[in-house]
Amino acid sequence: MLLTPNKIYEDFRNNNLDKTTASKLLISLIDNSKNDVIRVNCVEIIEKIGHKDQKIFKFLENLLISYANKQVRLAAINVIKSNFLNKALPPMIWAIQNESSIHCLKVINSALIRIIESLVNSYLIFAILF
Repeated sequence: MLLTPNKIYEDFRNNNLDKTTASKLLISLIDNSKNDVIRVNCVEIIEKIGHKDQKIFKFLENLLISYANKQVRLAAINVIKSNFLNKALPPMIWAIQNESSIHCLKVINSALIRIIESLVNSYLIFAILF
């Protein structure tokens, strides 16, 4: 049977795969596929699975920093923004300085705004409590 991102997600949803196994399979598909549509789909499913492991973050960060296809980079930006906001500042700063795609830059900008809002809210909560 052909392994596809949707099949991996279906197996995860049916409790046939845990987050770690599903994420490893998706990363393997990204690494071994020559089709960027499949790669984007894999990244989007990693976001749906919600696996917030350091290895996943590093993998997505690497896609953001070094991958040639802007759709794959954009997908990585979105997952980092959604699932790793507390770790997103350094790669987003790098990306805003080095990214050439206007669409990616807009999403990076929105991620930076969310990071700043999160930091301000954390500071306000801390100030109220202490």
